[in-house]
This record gives sequence, C-alpha cells and structure tokens, in this order.
Amino acid sequence: MNNNEGNWMKADIIVTEKMREQILVWRFSGNTGLSSKAIAQRITGFDQVQRNYSNYPHDPADLYRCILFLEAVDYSRDLLHWMREISPIWSALISNWGMLATSLRSEVGDWKESPSKEAPKTLGLMQDVIKTAQKKHEKRKMEDPRGKQQICKCGHKWVPHVKRCTNNPIRCPKCRHKLGD
Repeated sequence: MNNNEGNWMKADIIVTEKMREQILVWRFSGNTGLSSKAIAQRITGFDQVQRNYSNYPHDPADLYRCILFLEAVDYSRDLLHWMREISPIWSALISNWGMLATSLRSEVGDWKESPSKEAPKTLGLMQDVIKTAQKKHEKRKMEDPRGKQQICKCGHKWVPHVKRCTNNPIRCPKCRHKLGD
C-alpha cells in the first residue's frame, strides 16, 4: 500500500519513509523485545507475519525497551493508545503508562549507562497493574453466561448464546424468566 509520496498507509495514519527508517534503525539497535516489537507491529503494520501484539511488558527491562521505541520513532507515542484494543492487560498498562515510565526513570535514570540496575518499585507497580487487569478480566469471563448451562427458577435447563446486557437481560426461552431471577 504505497502512495506517490513514499508514505505507507496504515488504518487512519500515514507511516512516512522517515518513520520507516527510524523503525529499521531501532530494530537493529539490539534494544528490542517482544513487547516493544508488539507496539511497532500494531501501530505501523510492519512485520505482520508474526501478528502477535499480545506480548506486553512483564518487567522494567521490557518497559524500558518500549520507552526506547517510543523515543526512537516519531509520532509513535501518539498512537500508543491503539494497544488498549489488544488485551485487558495492555489496556491497563497504557492507562498507567505515565506513572510506570516516571517510576522507572526515577529508579534507574538512564538505563543505557547501567543496564544491570534493578527497579523493584516499578516492578511492583507493574505486577499490581497486571494482576488487577487479570482479575477484572477473569471476573468478566465468569459473569458471561454464553455457552454455560443455566437453570431458571422453574427448573428449565438451557444454554444462552448471547452475552448478558443490562438493557436487555437474557431470558429462559421457555418461561421467559430473567437469568438470575
């Protein structure tokens, strides 16, 4: 998908040749990881062979590599919100990105000068964000009645095939009782 000006179109953004060159320089810098590659793939559309956007930063080193990508490629920070769509964990990390990045910078400063530094506070914050997102996601999965046998108060057994909606509750197909009544 190439236009006359040498730009690459991805969804509603234009990835310029300059951005493409910046991404290539970043890719060969040696400071990449699965989570930073996931960001690069999602916001640019490059490397769509893998299509594995779900790799999120698991520790401060992963987070740092993501920050390096955002600093290396123009406008990538403006598109980081696209990662929210990938998973509940990515969404939670993006919601807390500023806090996590600030914590990391305050703990390690410039990681390039001393990559062996540890960031226990940032790691703890990241683990809290990830665990909270996982718990919320598990709770939502448990609340979703699709595919699970239900028994209404009259004793009818049935399996709903639609998701519960507050405006339109799921009802037993025989007696029309609401699920949960």
